[in-house]
Amino acid sequence: MEKLLYVILFFSLFGSSFAKWERLNKPGNYRNISNLDVYNNDIYITLRDNIYHTNDYGKHWKQVNDNTDLIFNDVLGICKNSDYLFAYSQNQGVLFPKNIYVTGDNGANWITYNDGLPPWKLSLLYQFYKNSEDVYAVTAKTVLKFDNINKKWVLPFDSTLPNYYLQRTMLIYQNKLYLGSEVYPQDITSGIIRPNVRIYDLVKNTYYDRVDTISNIWKYTVNSFAAIDSVLFCGTTGGIFVSKDEGVHWELKSEGLNSAGVLQLLVDKDYFYAIARYLGRNYVVYSTNKGENWNYNDNAESYPEPIKICPAMDRLIISTNDGLYSSTDSLETIISLLDTVLCGNASLDLYVDNNKLFTGIAYGNLDGIYESSDFGNNWIFKENNLVHPPITKIAVKDNFIFICVNYSVSYYSSDSGKTFKVITKEMGLPYPQVYAIKIVKDIVYFGTKFGIFYSNDWGQTWKELGLGNSLIFSLEFDGDYIFAGTQNNILWISSDKGVTWNSSKIPFNDYNLDINDIKVINNELFIGTTHAPNADSWCGKGIWVSKDIGKTWEERNNGIPDFLGVQTIEQYENYIFIGLNVNGGVYYSTDYGQNWQSHNRGLTNFMFNKLLIEDKYLFAATAGGVYRVPLSDFGIVGVDEVERKNYLYNYPPFPNPATEQVSSMIYWDLALDINTADIKIYDIYGKQVAEKTSTTLEEQGPYYGKLTWNCHGINPGVYLISINYGTEKKTIKVCVVE
Repeated sequence: MEKLLYVILFFSLFGSSFAKWERLNKPGNYRNISNLDVYNNDIYITLRDNIYHTNDYGKHWKQVNDNTDLIFNDVLGICKNSDYLFAYSQNQGVLFPKNIYVTGDNGANWITYNDGLPPWKLSLLYQFYKNSEDVYAVTAKTVLKFDNINKKWVLPFDSTLPNYYLQRTMLIYQNKLYLGSEVYPQDITSGIIRPNVRIYDLVKNTYYDRVDTISNIWKYTVNSFAAIDSVLFCGTTGGIFVSKDEGVHWELKSEGLNSAGVLQLLVDKDYFYAIARYLGRNYVVYSTNKGENWNYNDNAESYPEPIKICPAMDRLIISTNDGLYSSTDSLETIISLLDTVLCGNASLDLYVDNNKLFTGIAYGNLDGIYESSDFGNNWIFKENNLVHPPITKIAVKDNFIFICVNYSVSYYSSDSGKTFKVITKEMGLPYPQVYAIKIVKDIVYFGTKFGIFYSNDWGQTWKELGLGNSLIFSLEFDGDYIFAGTQNNILWISSDKGVTWNSSKIPFNDYNLDINDIKVINNELFIGTTHAPNADSWCGKGIWVSKDIGKTWEERNNGIPDFLGVQTIEQYENYIFIGLNVNGGVYYSTDYGQNWQSHNRGLTNFMFNKLLIEDKYLFAATAGGVYRVPLSDFGIVGVDEVERKNYLYNYPPFPNPATEQVSSMIYWDLALDINTADIKIYDIYGKQVAEKTSTTLEEQGPYYGKLTWNCHGINPGVYLISINYGTEKKTIKVCVVE
């Protein structure tokens, strides 16, 4: 128990040794709220991978899942009770399974709580259900309850279901559990009659099913339950059904609903609400006579489509596909609670020109081209003749902008993006599907579905450069050399500016690789690979390096998770940064790829499209918007600052927690002798527990080496290794366990 306590202390106190990534609120404005939960006056919403909280009805919002290294790709469920906030993350890939994350301090710390929920149940989790303070996980095949004492999911009753049963919702009411399931259309057409409502008696611990063929409720998928007094209501794809005998018999009761499908039911005070679907649109409707009649708001069509409704202390909270709203009981007055931009849209590419940052936004509100001249603090939407284009590739030089929309149509602008013209086959570009754009010495290069094309008159005419049978994912230029990444492990190389080409094949036979990015670094050729086809896009084979221009190749993936792909590569001096594909995160190396370290704190979306350095920031274009992190987090500082300081930097310690010894790679300024550094070890109360003599420094180069502390015999706890070196002081935080 003591060991576990210190491990938890270690993760909560230290986490990453760096500051966190900052998600920029813009460009774009993503407002589709996928989840909502309300506890008293505390409102929680999710926008893509981000969870936000307000306790003053939207005047102030705070993100609560941006201080962790955990992966929050696709948050599909949240639930709040008095003790915890639960979040269900629909992660992707074998290495990064779906998870339930829990925080007891409103996001300061998150812990994975999957104990009792095997992966196959997690993958089928449909929703959370709250019964007073008890939280249940409703999966397709079973129901589990969170045990607050033992911090695990348990089976509170026998909820094993038949194989054909795909559960969607539940209700606990008057000592009975009601389970609603999905109905397959093919069963209806085949005449197969199966129960879609199962009832479990919590007193007798027995199930019983009834199929009501008179009301035909069995033909519809059950989405929600509600109860008023002794009357049970069931919201289905065929309307609202009512039972007055605890679910034995049902009657269709959808007066005023136009036989619409019902997605949610909610009872609040004297009002009964439903989210009903009619003519391809969702509406909030209400009843004041216990469901006998239903009313639509006269202005319902002027508001966005509702997704979920929750009661607050004195109002109704409505999440929609375009914002969050509060309403009076009768829906007469609806007020927006989300008047600020919390989350940008998907960014698929980044480009920098003349100290300005450009990005293309896709698949959300306000798609198009954005420009920032202050490192992403503010963005300008470039109005033009394009109508909400999902920008997939972009390149800029002075007044010229080149883009590809949805990987299918290419455009160019000669007036800084005010107007765009389509690049056609009559102009020399027969294949408009563009996957790579490079501007080199005023020549624009396109990597297309069938080869490389170039323009030396800023897009007015185009010529083929070669490789007409290859889909080109990536391009890199180095002197007379051109490198083109394609499919099937092939890198094309030209040493004469594209006149002739030779192929180089990556020596990997387990599956085919796509070459997504190429960089020439320190006279070596770096390529980032992923696995094709897209169905297995979580795979890849990381970084490959050639020292002899593609004649031979070696893997440099030490520290990168096995079999993940690299989507993007960026470089600053001896620092190399890579963005991995699905759920992989950002890794960096200071020794030209020999070793890699992750830096993901604050990143809630790990779907990387592009890494780009501009001035003092590393920017990341992701499916969840644009992020940035200061380069100083990695020890990269400006020239003036280096001159004022004796440089000292360290990698995170390993192993951590430690039992016998703990080490850290450190880097120092050659201006001082590192052996003169004063090294001491303290506990978290400031008491010195060890001298420099308990440490050793193994110098591995003129300015770096491995510092090791022998912690054998030290009591379990949290300790600080203090290094005083000239003008600099570095503290390395470690945890010692038994």
